[in-house]
Amino acid sequence: MLYFWSYRFGLAGAKLSDGVPKTILYDFPTIAYGTRPAPSPDGRAVAYAAHRELDRTVMIATVGDATSRVSLHEGYDPAWSPDGKQIAFVRPSQ
Repeated sequence: MLYFWSYRFGLAGAKLSDGVPKTILYDFPTIAYGTRPAPSPDGRAVAYAAHRELDRTVMIATVGDATSRVSLHEGYDPAWSPDGKQIAFVRPSQ
């Protein structure tokens, strides 16, 4: 799967075999502009940056119906550890 963000599809994924996009979550303006979704190593979850009022929140959206949220101030560009147990985020320096 290729995961991406766009105005038309929101947070979406497309199988490489057919390239047909499927929306995972379309929730503007919650999803951060230009977020870079990061699929988990097992492909069962996608981490992405989202805005929640005055701060940024990193959310983990499972590909199914459930969604988990981890709140961080100014976190973006998530990346999973190889075992899928941890997520690292970029934070601007103060």
